[in-house]
Amino acid sequence: MNPEVNPSTKKKHSKGTMLLGTLVFLSFPISVICAFVFDDIGGQILGGWFGLLTGFIAFGAFREFVVSSFRESVVVDGTVIQINVATKYVDSDSGSGIGRTTKEYFTPEFQYRFLGREYQVSSYISRDRVFHKLFGPKVGAAVKIRVPVNTPQKGELNSLRGRYIHLLIGLTLSGITAVIFYFVMP
Repeated sequence: MNPEVNPSTKKKHSKGTMLLGTLVFLSFPISVICAFVFDDIGGQILGGWFGLLTGFIAFGAFREFVVSSFRESVVVDGTVIQINVATKYVDSDSGSGIGRTTKEYFTPEFQYRFLGREYQVSSYISRDRVFHKLFGPKVGAAVKIRVPVNTPQKGELNSLRGRYIHLLIGLTLSGITAVIFYFVMP
């Protein structure tokens, strides 16, 4: 089996990514402490923190969309080899834990050949049971995969949703950021 086919190999995060995540994680308690110390502008401090956080995430989504738009890619034929199921546990409204329910999300896994090598990837997009039955690909179905030429292990389903998911995330979070700054900042 080729090393590209193994789905258990994950990309390691760089030290810069880990440092940035640590700074964001530690900045929230500092913002809360500042909100208590500076009581008269505490809401603005917390609102500004959430606004900056959603703005940075929106920027990252826009960046990924632009990079993927200019990345040279080709469309190849692929096959859905399996559907991965992830279960999310949801507590009831009562808070007792007795009425705990589950919700399942389905993620298709594709297999395709590019330049003589075989690759296997999972989709970025998961669907719940209803949407998977209506719109999701079935096991064994032939699909079109958009494969970046320089990184063929990052193939994705060639669909409108798969191509523009980062743009949608960026626009949504930009709107949330604008609302936060409009209502929170004076």
